Amino acid sequence: MTGKKPQRSTFHKRLDHMIATLRNQIVSGNYAPGEMLPSIAELGEQYGLSKNSVRKGLELLSEEELIMKLPKVGARVLHPVPERQIKIKLGCYKNIAKEAKLDALLQAFHAKYPQIEVQSFLLPYDPYHTTVKEFMDNDWLDVMTMNYSDFKLFSTDTESEYLEELDSFPGTYKFLSKLFTYNERLLAVPWIFSPVILAYNQSHFTQSGLTEPNSSWTWEDLKAAAAKLAADHGGFGFYYHMPSSNRWPIMLLQNGFVNGAENAEAEKAKFIASIEECRDLIVNQSYSPLHFSESNADVEELFARGKASMILCTYYSLNKMQSADVDYDIAPIPRRDTPATLLLTTGLAVNARSRHKHAAKLLVDFLLSEEAQLMIRKQTLSIPSLERAAEWKGVDELHRPSRFHMYREIIPTFKLMTDLGLHHRDIIAIRRELMLFWAGMEEAEAVWERVQQLLELRNPVNK
Repeated sequence: MTGKKPQRSTFHKRLDHMIATLRNQIVSGNYAPGEMLPSIAELGEQYGLSKNSVRKGLELLSEEELIMKLPKVGARVLHPVPERQIKIKLGCYKNIAKEAKLDALLQAFHAKYPQIEVQSFLLPYDPYHTTVKEFMDNDWLDVMTMNYSDFKLFSTDTESEYLEELDSFPGTYKFLSKLFTYNERLLAVPWIFSPVILAYNQSHFTQSGLTEPNSSWTWEDLKAAAAKLAADHGGFGFYYHMPSSNRWPIMLLQNGFVNGAENAEAEKAKFIASIEECRDLIVNQSYSPLHFSESNADVEELFARGKASMILCTYYSLNKMQSADVDYDIAPIPRRDTPATLLLTTGLAVNARSRHKHAAKLLVDFLLSEEAQLMIRKQTLSIPSLERAAEWKGVDELHRPSRFHMYREIIPTFKLMTDLGLHHRDIIAIRRELMLFWAGMEEAEAVWERVQQLLELRNPVNK
């Protein structure tokens, strides 16, 4: 073949056009029940598609019970039953409705594919991996949201078989493109993302005569500003939910800690310095931090009520502040030895055992399309994975912090939990050991020793 290979978006437009045209012709009676559709070769020539692409389209029409595929014969038209729809089930994290305007996206999808009904429901964060597997085993789940930490639990030869291999989406930010790959197979696609950032109350800073945070800030700069803000305005000068697995490990990243590194004494020093810094950031304040948060959402509520002048948060959580009466902006989190922040990514995966796999993939394709990604960009403060959509510059209907596009400048600082040489399950286990230390009931040296024993038991192959 000479000529350029069609772009993926062009291929999808052609396939969607073929499916929609044939569906409408069947439902409207242009093809009578019992009549045969044109051959695969004829449809391919008519719509500019390969034979495999035509087969995919016919498979969807077969799932919708509009045609019957007869081996070595062709596709026979069935009696159309408009009210009979194919139903696929979408399992989601509980905050996705706000973070991605899911209801509006599903309405747009249904308008485009009226024969496909999507039933969405919430899945528990913990234990997400176990719940998702159980649901897939029982055919209760066709498509699911999946963050990077949960995906890593599927990154074994056995677990990966649960997830259908997907095509990559051109135009996705490059730093996201390989996050959901296992053994060179793309098993989920990045959908929305956010780094952990600093949100600050601009009015508090102005009233206290302080300059606003910038990318040169160290944690010492933050602590000095927090002390004055607390004295001037009450509440917390700075606050974060210390036990959050998406917060305290950032200090390990900034100190360059890597589990299993050759110089054990150096790693011990980095670990102890990190957990002490995490504790010292908020424990020496007028109010006990232990009484004010059970989750990151509680911290965001304190900030929205003006009871915390600076907090660690994400672009996801900015969606909750749309109705808050607080004048705020965002900045990179302060730095220590290495400027670093944690990258959080929500992807989409398909059940490899789904009975409606083609319809499930159509949903994923739509949610990653420019149409859907632009809806996310315009209607939320989350960052879509499609670069062209994320960097859209039009008339904005939402109130955004003036430094909304700051994430583009700090991309080189994005790190993953795996950069620590730790799995998400290790982070959870270590956190349990840290709770006594943070409460002042344990010494850092003792915590390090127990953490080492714990990791050796959990990951004996690493020792």
